[in-house]
Amino acid sequence: MENIESYKKIINNYKNKNILVIGDSILDMYLQSDVNRISPEAPVPVALVKDKKYVLGGAANTANNLATLGINTTLVSVIGKGEEHKSYLDLLQSKNISSNGVFFDNSRMMTVKKRVVSGNQQLIRIDQEDLHDISIDIENKIIDFLYDQKIKADAIVLSDYAKGCLTSSLIKRIFIYSKELNIPVFVDPKPNKNKDISLYKDAWLIKPNRKEAEVILNKKLSFKKEDLKNIFRELKSIFSKNIVVTVGKDGMYIWSHKENGFYHLETTKQDFFDVCGAGDTTMAVLVASICGGASLIDAAIMANHAAGVVIKKKGTSICTVDDLLNSFL
Repeated sequence: MENIESYKKIINNYKNKNILVIGDSILDMYLQSDVNRISPEAPVPVALVKDKKYVLGGAANTANNLATLGINTTLVSVIGKGEEHKSYLDLLQSKNISSNGVFFDNSRMMTVKKRVVSGNQQLIRIDQEDLHDISIDIENKIIDFLYDQKIKADAIVLSDYAKGCLTSSLIKRIFIYSKELNIPVFVDPKPNKNKDISLYKDAWLIKPNRKEAEVILNKKLSFKKEDLKNIFRELKSIFSKNIVVTVGKDGMYIWSHKENGFYHLETTKQDFFDVCGAGDTTMAVLVASICGGASLIDAAIMANHAAGVVIKKKGTSICTVDDLLNSFL
């Protein structure tokens, strides 16, 4: 791409696209507090809560980024019991994200990450979650919902946070569905010992971060220039098409199946660096841009700019169209 008009053309195509995001629901809670004293009960700070804010996390953060870019976005997920699930559904509605594919499971708790914050400092994070796999009944409801969709999706994003939604069985069934309808699948993986990562072998693109790539290959990775060919050779032996590995401050490494080559994009220099949610933004812009007609490399350039936007913001954040366009100026 040679100028901002080219980027505008791709971004303009976002609004006509329909994308399904399937994965784990997470609600992020931020408790902004004042800390002025130590507790007399124990040597710990006393946090006086001044404000409470809910933010969409997990698969819903990816969906939120897509919807913010003007994509027709449907979230397919599972939520559990707890007073927070209503706040979660209200947030989806306010962000114009379809929740018709979000199913309630009374056997699990709503996944909530509560962060106590004072100024710019996070004091503690308290997690509430159930990690058991969803039932076959819920799985069947998800598959029935996919086949009942009236509009064929332009892409499917699997956003795996290892909270139990994307079971091995469900992943297999989603790929059967995607092949029947010829829908490309983009995967944000969370590899673990209970899941066969080769289930994702037919994904159009898989986007692990450095740590996830190390788990996939079961070894530490240096990402030095002389090691890149071997790293991607090993990853290519598992996944059949495109691979993007994000490496935080070092940007991202890309293997393009079509161009039969790999590339490195450096991240832009930042004074403030908060990576919370940046991976979801990267995936959202990658998928949106590919669907909008960009090549993988140009989509990665746009996603890299979007990640540069959100890491300058505190907490789980999103990148707007204006943010993205301004990042090229």
